Amino acid sequence: MSNIRIYHQCGFRYKWNNEVNKIDNIGDGFIISPLDMSMDILKKIDDKELENSFLDPQFYSLNLYKDNYLSYKFLDEIDSIYDYSIQKNDIAKRCVDFQNNISFKYITIPTIDFDLLTIEESYSELYDEIKSESDDSSYFNANSIKTNLLKKLILEPFTNYITESNVTKPILLTIVFNDEMAKNSELFSSMLATITNNEKINGIYLIPQNNRTFKRISDINFLIKIMEFIHILRENDLEVIVGYSDIESLLYTVAGANAVTIGVYENLRKYDGLKFSDTIYKGKGPNPRMFSSKLLQWIEYPYLSVIRDNDKLSEYFDQNTYFEETQELGYNWHFSKPQCYKHYMLSFSNLIKSLPDDLDERYEYVDKLLENANSLFNKLSDYVFFDDNSSGDHINKWRTALKNYYKKIKG
Repeated sequence: MSNIRIYHQCGFRYKWNNEVNKIDNIGDGFIISPLDMSMDILKKIDDKELENSFLDPQFYSLNLYKDNYLSYKFLDEIDSIYDYSIQKNDIAKRCVDFQNNISFKYITIPTIDFDLLTIEESYSELYDEIKSESDDSSYFNANSIKTNLLKKLILEPFTNYITESNVTKPILLTIVFNDEMAKNSELFSSMLATITNNEKINGIYLIPQNNRTFKRISDINFLIKIMEFIHILRENDLEVIVGYSDIESLLYTVAGANAVTIGVYENLRKYDGLKFSDTIYKGKGPNPRMFSSKLLQWIEYPYLSVIRDNDKLSEYFDQNTYFEETQELGYNWHFSKPQCYKHYMLSFSNLIKSLPDDLDERYEYVDKLLENANSLFNKLSDYVFFDDNSSGDHINKWRTALKNYYKKIKG
């Protein structure tokens, strides 16, 4: 059994996470979402239950005005990045003190997703202002604007206050790893330097963000670069917890990620910054799907009856109570029912826990899982023609990314 930890990425249905944790002993802790859990509800949770958990402060857009989130008073009276820049020290104090006064395992430093800022909130003027106040002109260059803004607006106020207040809990820094970071080598290096040169940071709460048409990440370069990023962080003795992750987590573990996450709905397994803005966010109700640890894919439910008519479902899906409930006569499939999600949390957690601890062995093990998944999809192709979101088109791309990442770090 591997030592990789699994965190529940909590959302609207955090009750289901809690049930699976208590009944099936799945998960090593919870990532608390202020957007989905008011401060009053959080404070009713027993300290013992929070000792292995942490808070995601969710500063991504700086304009989240939902009632649950406002109850934490982190960003009171903040309407723009300019307001934030003026109050950044007080905000850092409020956020750190809140986390320090609750029995969380970590203090989490938030991040700003600058891509969420509107044109009216353009940060170019703020950047020029910060640059003009700096004594070190080499600190700034055109290709690292966001990194330097992150230093000035987030990292410095938070780490300065943490130093002043003698916080003893380990510190996580939130980083959104997006397509730009995967493609821009200077931004990639600048972010790594910013992280590794700060002695207050003990770990990274890393959030993959890849723009894609289909449900699986199949951008080979993105996958290689995020694995490299994780590898370098681990080489610098930094803990890495990958949030908002789905089946792709298998690849991140090969790079050495200490922990990955499981989430109920898809918006907890894929980061979408609009969820954390004041924009009216209305996720579309998905078609129900069943996770397959053998196919390494979420399969839309109508395919299951076709597979059952031609083969044994047990060859493709782990058998557990939750899966069996969906196979009962008259079961009414709907995305709002818990069985398929609880099956996923149980099945995927078992898969993660089966991984070897040795990273070389883990690479071979995951590659074999992908090879076997490919074989099973080939077998199914005799009588099933999957849609793009249920198919195995991502498998060979994942194997390619895995092979080239491993080749690169091994020289």
